[in-house]
Amino acid sequence: MTARFGGGYLRTAFRLRGWAIPERAQPVATAAPTPEPADDHRRLAQAVEALVERFHAIRAENARLRRDLAEREERLRELHQRRQDALKRIDDLVARLDALAPRLEESA
Repeated sequence: MTARFGGGYLRTAFRLRGWAIPERAQPVATAAPTPEPADDHRRLAQAVEALVERFHAIRAENARLRRDLAEREERLRELHQRRQDALKRIDDLVARLDALAPRLEESA
C-alpha cells in the first residue's frame, strides 16, 4: 500500500485503525501540504462549471439586451414615421393657409 507523505512523495505504508502510517516517517519540510490530484481535478471541475454557468447567464443577458434594443429601434422607427407624418400635415396646413391668405385679404 502506498500513501502520500511529505511534499507529495509516495512511500510504502500500512493502515492501523484507519490511519496510513509511513514506514520511515520523517518531519515534513514543506509548510503547506501538496494538494491531492483528485482535489485539483475537483477544483478544476468546479471552476469550469462556474464558468459555464456564468457563460450561460451572460449569453441570456446578451439575448435579452438584443431583444430590448430591437424593440427600441422599432419604437424609434415608429416615432420617426409619426414625426414625418406630422411634418407633412403641418406643411399641408401652411400651404392651405398661404392659399387662403389672398382670399382673406380680399374679403377684409
